[in-house]
Amino acid sequence: MASRNKWQRGFTGTANGGSALADERVETFAVAGPIEARIVTRCGDISIHSAEVDQIQVRLTSSGAGDDSLLAEATVEFDPDTKALDIRAGKPRHKNHRTGPTSSTAWGSWFQIGRSDVDVELLIPAGSSATIETVSGSSDLRGTFASVTHKAASGNLITSGEIASLASATASGDLFLDSITRQLSVTSASGDVRCASTASSNQFKTASGDVDLTAFHTGKLDVRSASGDVRLKVAPGLVVDVDARSVAGSLESEMPLDSAGSGLGGELLAVTIATVSGDVRILRV
Repeated sequence: MASRNKWQRGFTGTANGGSALADERVETFAVAGPIEARIVTRCGDISIHSAEVDQIQVRLTSSGAGDDSLLAEATVEFDPDTKALDIRAGKPRHKNHRTGPTSSTAWGSWFQIGRSDVDVELLIPAGSSATIETVSGSSDLRGTFASVTHKAASGNLITSGEIASLASATASGDLFLDSITRQLSVTSASGDVRCASTASSNQFKTASGDVDLTAFHTGKLDVRSASGDVRLKVAPGLVVDVDARSVAGSLESEMPLDSAGSGLGGELLAVTIATVSGDVRILRV
């Protein structure tokens, strides 16, 4: 059962202590167990919280001067059979009075700066999966997730909690990741990447962004970078087998880089790092 098209209008606080007129749309859906959520925005921020709940809560918020139709035109659809939630927001309406809607104009307006947009807040069951697509919106995920797919041009991604698998592709957005357990894949042009606990299988490809990782578990870790610095912190007890190369950068390590000669009895972390001009540092936690 869904509770739909609830609208509220009022004032909300702003960063400078003032107030701004805001439109809010709230929808709820009864559900049992994890779901698959897909969220598409232009520059609106996305916040997803997973918890032990039996109801999906969706809140769309639009504030500031802009297109008043953004909330009305946003789509929120939930299929109870497949447990698929689909949210699309932030595409302004533009019409050609002679021929009707002009798709090229509408899609091109996604990249206009200074327009209001729709922020998305979600509360979904723990263990759900999420796919996020945004141009410049920031994404904040809290709780446990089975998988997360993230695509953004310049939007940042912050996670707090545990995610089994995460794949992210960004141009200049930064990533601040908490714990990824099974698989982690990151492709970035100039965004920085930080991960507090890497997965069993990790792959990072960056052009100029720095990579800062902490490893507590065995597995494989592969980092490829053109000019970004790479810092890897390794937990005690992990044997590290490292193949690290830098054409013009420096290489520093606080531990033996050959597992056979480390003299440590423990689990193996296989690390491959290749950079052109970035520095590489390997440290103990």
